[in-house]
Amino acid sequence: MAKIARYDGDLKAFASSSTGTERTVFGDTTQSDTLDANINADFLTGWEIVAVNDAPSKQDFNGLAYTMSQVLAYLHQMGVAEWNTAQEYHAGAVATIGGVVYMSTTNTNTGNNPATDYTNWKDISGGRTVVATTDATVTAIATIALAENSMVTIEAKISGLIDDYSASCSGFVQYSARRVGAGAVEIAAPVINILTDSGSAPTVDADVDGNNLRLLVTGVIAEQWSWSCSYNYNFVV
Repeated sequence: MAKIARYDGDLKAFASSSTGTERTVFGDTTQSDTLDANINADFLTGWEIVAVNDAPSKQDFNGLAYTMSQVLAYLHQMGVAEWNTAQEYHAGAVATIGGVVYMSTTNTNTGNNPATDYTNWKDISGGRTVVATTDATVTAIATIALAENSMVTIEAKISGLIDDYSASCSGFVQYSARRVGAGAVEIAAPVINILTDSGSAPTVDADVDGNNLRLLVTGVIAEQWSWSCSYNYNFVV
């Protein structure tokens, strides 16, 4: 089958523009635009709610088509569905939290928060962050939380550019850290390589703040720098 061309526009649900009660919640007499209201007990029962000698209503047909196409509209809007604690996931399934994409590494995976559960989920998006500096203050460009009884290895690329484009800086950071129980994070000495054509020497670094690992940049007094950071990390728990 040939590739289906994407709809050229903002995909909306069937009957989303219906007025009054021309579209109702399936099996009900009220209208709602929320999926929580539309996916109700009658929706899960299906046409069994209609007696053998009765005809389903126009409103129920509209409600059914709206609910199903609203799910499609949501997926077009988000790209990947947001994680939900009640949803069952299987190995290879993906979900997002706060713009970070996670992949389930186990089957029948329910109620395990990807942001804190490194056994059932894997972060597959890495990270990218940006900051600006106007002086020589140390500034965190990325912060990564470390859970109890785990370790992490981080590789980061940090790029900086002065606002008049006359100088730039690149930093390559590798480091690892571990945390035993609820104790403090212990960090191995980071390996940092800095390439810069700036005579004023902006810098990049890494440290620990509480239970968080931080990637840092330091600009230059009275200079405006824009910074971008991309990083990948691997957890062991």
